[in-house]
Amino acid sequence: MVSKKALRQQIRLKRKQKLHNPMVQAAHHCIRAGLDHFIQSHPQQKLGLFWPTRDEIDIRPLIEKYHRSRQIALPKTAGKRLTFHIFTGANALIPGPFGISEPPAEAPTLHPAIIITPLLAYDQSGYRLGYGGGYYDRAFAGPYKNALKVGIGLSIFGYDKLPIDKHDIKLDLLINEKETLDFRD
Repeated sequence: MVSKKALRQQIRLKRKQKLHNPMVQAAHHCIRAGLDHFIQSHPQQKLGLFWPTRDEIDIRPLIEKYHRSRQIALPKTAGKRLTFHIFTGANALIPGPFGISEPPAEAPTLHPAIIITPLLAYDQSGYRLGYGGGYYDRAFAGPYKNALKVGIGLSIFGYDKLPIDKHDIKLDLLINEKETLDFRD
């Protein structure tokens, strides 16, 4: 089996090549619509979302749509920790250590009932391949272990089996452009 590092490199290259492809843009739109439907059908008021970067699925329209009617929190990194802080508007975001926009340190923390996570790839067992820092896995094993963990990604990055480590945490659900996969037992 290919290593996580090699797989990340392959996927990043493939994503970069396909970023402006009209079919990929249409798939991103379908994923946003699926995520919107998911949020509407779940009454939990505390949602953890993410501010997209690079070639991630752009969920900013949903953040803007829901931040007035629900408590929306975005991730913030500090050292090796990931915490969620209340989103008050795009103008309040600051560049984080990886150049990703995040709430300022003084923004209040929130424990979301549902956390939507970006990913590079996923497998049929519910494991996700992230960017290699382990931030979401540590958060899901620790302070956010009771949150519903929902990944979003393109079906072309769905694999039968990914290389996994003992610290990897499974998703509960995955929304792609075709379906919602449920990995809960």
